[in-house]
Amino acid sequence: MDLHDYKLSLELRIDFSDLDMYKHVNNLTFIRFLQSGRVNFWEATGLAKSFSESDHGAILVSTHCDFKKSLYYPGKAVVKTKLGYIKNSSFAVDQRILNEQGEICAEGRDVAVYFDFSKNKSLPIPAELKEVMNQFSFFVAQFQWSFLYLFHCVTLLCDRRGISPQSVLPRTIPGPTRAFWWCSPVRKSA
Repeated sequence: MDLHDYKLSLELRIDFSDLDMYKHVNNLTFIRFLQSGRVNFWEATGLAKSFSESDHGAILVSTHCDFKKSLYYPGKAVVKTKLGYIKNSSFAVDQRILNEQGEICAEGRDVAVYFDFSKNKSLPIPAELKEVMNQFSFFVAQFQWSFLYLFHCVTLLCDRRGISPQSVLPRTIPGPTRAFWWCSPVRKSA
């Protein structure tokens, strides 16, 4: 997976207190860095705001970290974050921790559930929140560009046959995707 697929980036300073007896960053600090990336995602998507306004928000149910390389003081760590998947009430946040040279030092995945803290039970993630969260997913961007390529091909074929592309496009394509295609540079060059 390309690091450009990770939509959020957070730079963190490595402090001397982050070191262990082997003089590299302690494993627990990696988990704290993942937490910082996760909170950054919650803030960027509105999950943190949702909790402050309605008592509905994300609750962590699982965290996992694979250590690849050591981090050292002095230095900086960069946490790259993206949406791994989204379901009815749960979602995953995939993360990479990089050193200053851009090398992957750890890979992590957090799984969280959308939760009603006043009733102490999970809730379906609201559609509008899912839409915002999906902006941080590689798959949605990839899917939209696949649509664009398909539409570009349809346009070329229709132009060659003298048919209006709008007459052959399925009506089930969402309006924003359809509008995005008609205004895109791919369409304008067709």
